[in-house]
This record gives sequence, C-alpha cells and structure tokens, in this order.
Amino acid sequence: MKNIYIFTTHKAASMLLYEIGRKLARRAGMPFWSINDKTFPERGPAEDPNAFDGKTGCFCPLRFCMDLPDVDEAAIILHLRDPRDVLTSMFFSQAYSHPPVPGGTFNPTDQDRQQWREAGIDAHTRTLADRWVKRYQAYVDNMLGRPNVTFLRYEDMVADFPAWLNRFVEPFPIPDKPVLVGKLAHQYRNNFDVGPEDIYRHKRQVTPGDHKRKLQPETIAFLNDKFAAILPALGYEL
Repeated sequence: MKNIYIFTTHKAASMLLYEIGRKLARRAGMPFWSINDKTFPERGPAEDPNAFDGKTGCFCPLRFCMDLPDVDEAAIILHLRDPRDVLTSMFFSQAYSHPPVPGGTFNPTDQDRQQWREAGIDAHTRTLADRWVKRYQAYVDNMLGRPNVTFLRYEDMVADFPAWLNRFVEPFPIPDKPVLVGKLAHQYRNNFDVGPEDIYRHKRQVTPGDHKRKLQPETIAFLNDKFAAILPALGYEL
C-alpha cells in the first residue's frame, strides 16, 4: 500500500483536511500520522531526522514542504489557498483568535497582540510576506507538476465541495468511493456557509478573495509583486 502525504499550509482549512484524512485512513485500514495527534513532528525531518523511520500510512496535514523518503512512489495531495488570503487570515488569527501554544512556535503575549492590532493588517501582512513566499515557492519547486501529486485548491473546496472531495478521496484504497463521498459531502454540507464575520472565531471568513476586502491597494500590489512567480503557477490572477 502506498503512503499518502497530504500537504497544505496554515489558514487553508488544514483542520478539515485532518478530520477527513483521519476518517479516510481509518476506512482504508492505514496508520494515520499527524501533528494534531502529536504523532508526527510539525516540520518533519527538519525537526527530527528520524521522523519517517518505521512509519507508513497517511500523513496529514503536513503544513510545510519536506523531503519524503518515497517522493516518487507515494500518493501526494497538495492543497493550497491563495497566499494573499492566507496572509490576510493570519493577521486576524494571530492578533485576535488563535490561542497560545505553550512550548510551541506561537505563544504571543497580550502586548504582542496589541502591537499587531495597532500596527494594522497591512503592516502585519507585509512583515510576514517573505516567509510565506519561501513556503509557497518550496511547494511550487518540489511538489507541483509531479505525476503522483494531486493539486487541489481551497477556493475549489469552497465553491464545489463534492467535486473537490472526489479528487481528495481518489488516492485512498477504499471501495464504494461515490457512496462515501456522498456521505461526507452531506456531513460537511454546512461547513462553508457564509455567516456574519467574527474576528474572534477561528473560522472567521471562508469566502475567497478576502484580501481584496481587507487590504489597501498598495499592499495588494506589494503582495502581487512578491508572489509574481507563484500566483500564476497555482492558477491565481495577479
């Protein structure tokens, strides 16, 4: 049985990928490895050189590009969101809603959050841009275009979840996939409902294109320039 690696980033419905990936792995009889269960390190071999030793199955979600021991043989899913929307969402998450992670990489003080809020979303977004360009460029360079990689987008998930789900389920060795897709589509049918925006909720805003509503034109132009080589490769307009 091939290993299945599901790559994404923060702020791209990675927790939903985790939920669905875990269900599918269980249905397929595959071991399941995840940072969310503390069974796999966040940054893989970069954090632990022995991260993959003795492990086979489904790895989900992997939020950073990393070297795989079987990169040419495995089934790989790459699920990404418009990086400009990711950065927009990161501001609200870091400044308002994301709880601290003691001992982790995100443990801000109340003073930190207040400084981010006072500086504003445009300044915060510009500060994060270079870091996220590197994360996306790593995916474009190392994952995109491989014959064993299924490329999916957050925007397509929101627009037509059943169609997105059909492609997400494909690598898993599960019988009666249409029946399972129907059940999952029904279970998560309200997951992308657009309700009143609440900056203190983890799922603040699901509608694509949020950067156009929240960022100044100068900041959008700045991001378009930073991601100029990445956006067209992923099918996003400048």
